[in-house]
Formats: sequence, structure tokens, C-alpha cells
Amino acid sequence: MILSIVDRIVLLNILPKEGNHITLRIVSDLRSRLSFSEEELAKAEFIVSESGTKWKHDIESEIEIGPKAFSLIFNSLESLNRQGKLTLEHLPLYDRFVTDKE
Repeated sequence: MILSIVDRIVLLNILPKEGNHITLRIVSDLRSRLSFSEEELAKAEFIVSESGTKWKHDIESEIEIGPKAFSLIFNSLESLNRQGKLTLEHLPLYDRFVTDKE
């Protein structure tokens, strides 16, 4: 799946932080794939300052998301929706992972 920098950061923040050992292995693997390589960091020109992290160039990357990882993302987004905690940053991902699959 092609994901932008924002998509990847938002996904990293909604993944489950606890679960059984299988879930945690899937989350660990997915976190690794969603993280940025040195090449991507250089290409996007990330800038870290006291006010936060920014980048000069938005890049998109193909990130492999298997069926179990997809299900974890789907469930996390659905949970945020049920709790009324979706934000505008979640909306594009909600559309891609949840709305498109219904």
C-alpha cells in the first residue's frame, strides 16, 4: 500500500500497545516497516526542532501490510470511531482501511 509520511506517522500512533504475543509480533514487524529508512529521511529532509518535526518534501512509499496487520489497523480505526475519537488526521486512513472495505 502506498503511504505518505503523515499516513505512516498516524498509523504508528494508533497501533495497539498491548495484546497477546502474536499481536505484539505483528505490531513490532509493522512498526519496523512503517519506520523511515535513512534514505527516506534524507530524501524528505526531516527537520527536528523544539516546535516539532517537519519535512521539506512529502514522499510516498510502498509499505507491505499483511492481512493480520491490516486487521489490527482496521480494528484500531473502528475503535477510535466508536469512541468518537477520530481526528481529521485519521480520516484519510479510515476511508482507505475501513470505508473502502465495508
